[in-house]
Amino acid sequence: MGQGEFIRVDDGGSVTSRLVHRYVTFVKGIPVLLVLMAGCTTTHPPLIEPDPSWKPIQSAKVLVLPPDSRVARLTLGGVQEARVDWSREARDKLQEALASRLNWQGVSTVPYPPHGDVVAWKPEDASLLALHEVVVYSILAAERLPTQRARRPHLDYSLGDSTQRLRDRYGADYALFVQCHASYASEGRIAVGVVAAMAGRLIDTGTVTVFASLVDLADGRVIWVNAPGRQLTLWEDIDVRELGGATVVANLLLEGVPL
Repeated sequence: MGQGEFIRVDDGGSVTSRLVHRYVTFVKGIPVLLVLMAGCTTTHPPLIEPDPSWKPIQSAKVLVLPPDSRVARLTLGGVQEARVDWSREARDKLQEALASRLNWQGVSTVPYPPHGDVVAWKPEDASLLALHEVVVYSILAAERLPTQRARRPHLDYSLGDSTQRLRDRYGADYALFVQCHASYASEGRIAVGVVAAMAGRLIDTGTVTVFASLVDLADGRVIWVNAPGRQLTLWEDIDVRELGGATVVANLLLEGVPL
């Protein structure tokens, strides 16, 4: 049963079944209202920004790496079950949406081709991806410390000159790294949410956590890191497995990218 379908109580489409469908539609809309009230989707300044004197290379090419997408199904009990098929769909749709957004800005892009369920990373590229994840998570962790937040714009982060291999292989000047973790509620979980909402309580029915970074492939320097809203409360329109939802996320991620 796919997302958006409702639980049938019997084969005849009973009144109870139709009521469940209506309540599921209602409860899916609740996060939107809460987000608007709480301002959860307001954008945050980038975590890392280039020095004001920095200028991008003219006619630069950006290597759009396959996003590290990990999508799970949120079970009735709230346990996240990894879904390889959903993760692949999110990866492909996000990579397409990110490239389209940059092209719309007049930026030339080069894709790192994914293959099947798992990206066929070259070993040295996989190591670089793992290093990038460590560096960005250290940036995210530092944000929680007031002293680090004050120093953050002046800190330099780098992946080292091993990034030059990507530059030479793909003829790109910069690389765009993106990570996306998302969860989507099962029909059973949504039904529990219906009951909880009627009792005046809200339960987790899914989230999308994303961040993006731009890296100079000449020296490995992390130029720009953005994590809009840090975590987006999920509603139906933000489904990274679909191109429409992936486009919404890409536009949020690349707002203010210095290219």
